[in-house]
Amino acid sequence: MAEQGEGQETITTTIEVSKELFLKFKALCVLKELTISGEIEKLIRSRVDELTKEAEKK
Repeated sequence: MAEQGEGQETITTTIEVSKELFLKFKALCVLKELTISGEIEKLIRSRVDELTKEAEKK
């Protein structure tokens, strides 16, 4: 995972997700020794990239 740059702002937010799905995700992160926040950031970054590419095509 890429480290956050010095001075990079972060945000804390609350989201609602299926409890079962979250617990599976959390268990996999623990098993693989990954941070939940780091993995969520990767997922968000990937999705933002996908949506940006789709928007550029239109």
